[in-house]
Amino acid sequence: MLPRSVIPATAVAVLVLSSPASAAGGAGPSPTPLILEVALAVAVGIGLLLRQPASRAYASVRRRLSPARRTPVVTRATDA
Repeated sequence: MLPRSVIPATAVAVLVLSSPASAAGGAGPSPTPLILEVALAVAVGIGLLLRQPASRAYASVRRRLSPARRTPVVTRATDA
């Protein structure tokens, strides 16, 4: 899993680097950065909405698949 500081930095880098090189030539504004920004906002919104239900489902499946914890049986050594 990625550290939390890497994800925002990657998102900012994608938005900054998404401007085309032709924009420097005076060809007019490109809709590409806006489209990427809206797509990122939608993806983040969906991720935030699904984060809690997904973590609950993952924990539930994990509890079902893992064996029940048993307390260790402590025996006394009679032969010393």
